[in-house]
Amino acid sequence: MRVFHAPVFEANAFQELLFDALQERGVETTVERQAMPFTPFAHRLRDADALHLHWLHPYFLFGSIEWVYWLPFSWLICWLAALVFVGQVALAERHVHVVWTAHNLVNHERRYERIDRWVTGQVVRRADAVQVWDDRTRTELCDRFDVEKEKVVAIPHGNYCERYEAEDRTMARKELDLQDDERVYLTFGVIRPYKGVADLVRAFEGVDGRLIVAGNPKYGKLERELKTLTAGRDDVRLDLGYVPDESVPTYFAAADLAVFPYRDIYNSGSVILAMSLGRPVVAPSKGSIPSVLPSGNVVYEDLPAGLRRADAKTDSELRAVGERNRETARIDHAWNDIAQRIEGLYRGTSREGN
Repeated sequence: MRVFHAPVFEANAFQELLFDALQERGVETTVERQAMPFTPFAHRLRDADALHLHWLHPYFLFGSIEWVYWLPFSWLICWLAALVFVGQVALAERHVHVVWTAHNLVNHERRYERIDRWVTGQVVRRADAVQVWDDRTRTELCDRFDVEKEKVVAIPHGNYCERYEAEDRTMARKELDLQDDERVYLTFGVIRPYKGVADLVRAFEGVDGRLIVAGNPKYGKLERELKTLTAGRDDVRLDLGYVPDESVPTYFAAADLAVFPYRDIYNSGSVILAMSLGRPVVAPSKGSIPSVLPSGNVVYEDLPAGLRRADAKTDSELRAVGERNRETARIDHAWNDIAQRIEGLYRGTSREGN
């Protein structure tokens, strides 16, 4: 079986692990790495058995190319790009099986939401199967769009256990110049407004510990805001910039907890990453997070209250939660099971309840 995936991003660990797991099952993967509006891809489906769509917005929005949105008719350009994209999906559905993984239901910057909603609705209607992450995200998608529920299948996000090897805590703290006896909170990943990092920095005042902000701000305005908020503070450390893949386990090994203060989220690969590396998680009760995290993690409705709950946990409690997270990620998010079910979507044999 040959499956065409679009779009595919360079060094995206989720996609790389998915492709490896599918390859082990004999599924041949070809990819579209050019993720821009008006990108043609339908002609590349001649030899494919299925089209697997991931993120939709790169085909009708211009991402961080901000100057495009300053143009007077930028919305019209995006509408035209959306029509071109949906036209290609419509052409594809006539010849191959179409699967969409719903990584999110709207672009994170919430730009041109009307266009976004229309494109998503068209893809949901035309797809043979839609992958979501759990029953909660399945209900959220079905409530938002007019979709046949049987085509929406909950398949969990795969783990990162084989991608990253856990490191020694003492060595990691030495490498990052952290004291062995301080409680360290880590927020990790590309820094974007929807991730609520500035909210976390504000809420962290009064927490007994140190917050490490590790990641690359997507916008200069956000970087300046974080530097202003942390000026003169010893309880927050900014490690702003690209974090190489080999340093990922170091940051998590040095941390006692991982905090993901999303303002809005549908599914979080970062939460699965923290679980895979054996770290307790503090995160909001949004999207798939409540069903993914085992008991003992801090799933909050209010960020300051969540931090207070985390602050009250003992070191032994945190270690036990971390081990439970690692085991849950290893068993419930195993790639061989996930790849088998996704292959079933390509063949039309996986449906909710099957």
